[in-house]
Amino acid sequence: MNSAFWDRDVKTIMLGFSVANHSFTRPILDKLVGQRSSAWNKTTIKESFDTYMAGRTEFKVPEDIKTWSMRLLHQIHLNMEVTDEEVAEVIELQAAALGLIVLPRWTLKSATVIDLQDKRAKWLEKYMKAITNDDRGLFPSSMSNEQIFLIATSCLDSILFAGGLSVAGIISTAMSVVYSDNSPIHGQTLTKDGDVDKLVWETARHYPAVVGFPFYEGKQRHAVVISMTLRDPKVWGDDSDSFKLRSVEEYEKYGPVAFAQPSNGPGWREGTLTPMSRGCPGQHLSLAMATHLLGDWIASYKSSFTCENSSSIEFALTGVPAWTSSFKLKKK
Repeated sequence: MNSAFWDRDVKTIMLGFSVANHSFTRPILDKLVGQRSSAWNKTTIKESFDTYMAGRTEFKVPEDIKTWSMRLLHQIHLNMEVTDEEVAEVIELQAAALGLIVLPRWTLKSATVIDLQDKRAKWLEKYMKAITNDDRGLFPSSMSNEQIFLIATSCLDSILFAGGLSVAGIISTAMSVVYSDNSPIHGQTLTKDGDVDKLVWETARHYPAVVGFPFYEGKQRHAVVISMTLRDPKVWGDDSDSFKLRSVEEYEKYGPVAFAQPSNGPGWREGTLTPMSRGCPGQHLSLAMATHLLGDWIASYKSSFTCENSSSIEFALTGVPAWTSSFKLKKK
């Protein structure tokens, strides 16, 4: 990952912040998207999706999942309502930024870099205004412009590269598994208690949204390959390479590795967090978004929407990297 997208100011994605900047922003992200956050709950997620589906006669995967996710994430992070035009703009910025940051720096065209930096600056200005006007009590009451900026760029990174990318990807892949004729669970109804939770966990395990987790110890760089730990036969059994719905207890014990939760430090299983915690702050939000959308879909929408050509839905049968083809569901 090159630094071009962030070069005008912080020079790095939020995960690469200095110790001081990370110690300031991490507790705020926990307040916004963490398990104990007052900014979201299961009811707000359900209401958000039902509102999005109201009057809709077709549903496109992954396009509509991305759009709904972006709307909800702006509401949770910034108490911000975004228009359809703004959502489309953010999704376009997301795609362009992803294409930019994975390329060798010497291949980048300066005009492209400047254009994306300008677009990032535009959204950061909107975010800083939203943070200043937010009355939920989730941000510090007294902040410098520099601190407001740090929160704004952290929220943008979270929305573009974490929640808006990874969560939407897990949901989209799970929807493909539900509908595709090529699905490893083709024909299963998923109507028993816990089935949707198992589907989400197994999708996150078998099709990990985050493949690796790099970190430094002194000057030594390490990289934990999360996708491999999630296939470890010593943990998951001889069928660890198979997509298979396992027990919820097994997922809750070992599945948090998909979100790098052990890097939150001692006591992570009990939910202990510190300003130096590095695991995903939004694991519970991610799982709640996925389970509620899929649960609502299976319970309330699946019977009234049909997939025109389920045989054409393709996804990464090997699991890594995760991808899925687009498909459309239409109301009967």
